[in-house]
Amino acid sequence: MRFIALWIQGFPNALRQLRRSGSFRAATVLILAVGIGLNATIFALVDCVPLNPVGYHDASRICSIDTRFLEEGRSISIMGGDHYFDRAKGVHSLESTACNGGVQDGAPLNGQSL
Repeated sequence: MRFIALWIQGFPNALRQLRRSGSFRAATVLILAVGIGLNATIFALVDCVPLNPVGYHDASRICSIDTRFLEEGRSISIMGGDHYFDRAKGVHSLESTACNGGVQDGAPLNGQSL
């Protein structure tokens, strides 16, 4: 309660300072406007990006198959087209499969990346 009383006591002084100094007033209004705008933008992005569910039925069952290089001890989240088709034919426990044909390094031309 003491905090509220001190805040109410200092409020008239803050209003007097705003009336007295034009640059302080402009800075205060600008800071409030930018703060409110950024807050609204962040809430809009958070609402539309991670909180909305994926548009697939039973999306928790979606998985990704990676390519592993056993000799090198590493894996990448890319599977080449031929490998994908081999896996899609050979694995019967999957309900359905799909391939994302994104190109990471550029468009391939004669085995070389552009």
